[in-house]
Amino acid sequence: MWSLTVLLVSFVTQCVVPSVNAGYTFEMLLIGYQNPSHRSSRGGLCERRDDSDPCDNAFKICFRHRDSPESSSCDIGKFQTEKIVDDNDNLVFMEGESIGGVHNPITV
Repeated sequence: MWSLTVLLVSFVTQCVVPSVNAGYTFEMLLIGYQNPSHRSSRGGLCERRDDSDPCDNAFKICFRHRDSPESSSCDIGKFQTEKIVDDNDNLVFMEGESIGGVHNPITV
């Protein structure tokens, strides 16, 4: 089973008085990724000789409103990294670095 470790850095709601305008900032700090079983998201073993199920790590992150249908688009924000590394199932991420072209932490 693979896991992605994240840390919720901040969730700030800002209200402007006297009007009823509101906004938010959401930051998600990626800390690490582990895949000790060396299996892909489809369940197959990674990096077989025929390369039919590679496990070169990349992430798709979708932010949507809580009440949005699951099949809806990512109405708040969407981030997709490029391939991060080849054949590594134990990653540690640092604050401020780019992870596959996406800045860490991710800010929406």
